[in-house]
Amino acid sequence: MATIPQITATEEPDGLSGEKAAPPLYFELSTNPDPVRVSPSSGDPERADFVLVGSRRSTLAIDCRKVIVNVPTGNNSPDLTPDLNSVTAQISLAGWTATTNTTAKTITFTPTSGHATIGPDQGITIQLMGMRINTVVGSSPLRIDVEWAESGDDYWTTDSTVIDVGKFPPDFVLRNFTPEQLVIDNGGSVKLNWEAGGVSSLKLLYDVAEVNVLGKSTYAVNNVRSTTVFYLRATVQVGTGTVERILSTTVTVRVPDLEVRNLKVTGDLTAVTSGTTVRIRDLRGPYGVPLRVNSHLEVLTGNNVSIADNLTVGGDVNATATGKVRIRDLRGPYGVPLRVNSHLEVLTGNNVSIAGNLTVGGKSVLRDQDSVRIRNNNYPENHLNATTAFGTDNSGNFIAAAYWRKNSYDSASTMTLEKR
Repeated sequence: MATIPQITATEEPDGLSGEKAAPPLYFELSTNPDPVRVSPSSGDPERADFVLVGSRRSTLAIDCRKVIVNVPTGNNSPDLTPDLNSVTAQISLAGWTATTNTTAKTITFTPTSGHATIGPDQGITIQLMGMRINTVVGSSPLRIDVEWAESGDDYWTTDSTVIDVGKFPPDFVLRNFTPEQLVIDNGGSVKLNWEAGGVSSLKLLYDVAEVNVLGKSTYAVNNVRSTTVFYLRATVQVGTGTVERILSTTVTVRVPDLEVRNLKVTGDLTAVTSGTTVRIRDLRGPYGVPLRVNSHLEVLTGNNVSIADNLTVGGDVNATATGKVRIRDLRGPYGVPLRVNSHLEVLTGNNVSIAGNLTVGGKSVLRDQDSVRIRNNNYPENHLNATTAFGTDNSGNFIAAAYWRKNSYDSASTMTLEKR
């Protein structure tokens, strides 16, 4: 069996919502001693005081006509006390009285009149003093019923809160679990102290760590980088089962590391220190809006940039002198020719293929084995085809193509050399 003090939330009254649906009073329990210990099998019984503080967490006042504390009574593990005869009951509300019913195992508090008003900033304190504890280790459910209505309303309902009270062996001790510093710097250390005794197992729990601290009363945790809740869990073997108690404390870290699942920032998000590394798995703009980067972007050596869809560049794209850019299909903007405003050098071993026409605004260069055609501009129907830059004159003599002519009155300036 396990005994972990907890509060079971009340259910909302049917048909109500908002503040009206909130529990009328939120109860917290403190005990003396803490934890509660069972009585010995003989001799004087162990006694304990129970203080229940009920606070109003609403802007509305309520009318209350009854508060009932149900105390498990008997000699078994789920029972808290052998009987209610030893209990002195008190309530902080003026004019209210307590009535004990040993048969129903209840202590009922009622006002002098039919009901009393509890304001939004008001609360109540119930004290059950000197209660004898039975001899069996276990967990006892203490239930508080509040019969109430919204102030001025005739709709009455009853809400319940259950608080489990652990009963521990007589020699069990687990208390004063505190850090030496409540606030530390990022990466600092915290020393935790406690008192423990009569336990079979003692574990310190935080983040994903579980540290065995049995036999110790202090422990130092180093390199704490975020606000951390520490838990101290003690268990003790009782018969064939165990009982358990957990204490907790929180240490706050100044400027902590932050790990969240979803983060929505409506303003600016700035990394303020040089060398800060931000690792992002999936970076997107707001829903339906492109991500906007208003800064220079530098991708360091050894990191690739992959673009699964289109890339639109409004300015220049520069490749460094030693860098390489591999492009499968290079085009100008839609409907506009690609403009190359730079010298273009095709290195040895790389071919240039032009599937359509080639228009050259300057000089064209002929290479060895190119085919050419020489046209007489005065007589376009007359031309000379050659694989060399030579032809013959009317007498059959070889001459340079630039001086080839059909008649003696033709000049070289009327000749055109065309690449075929």
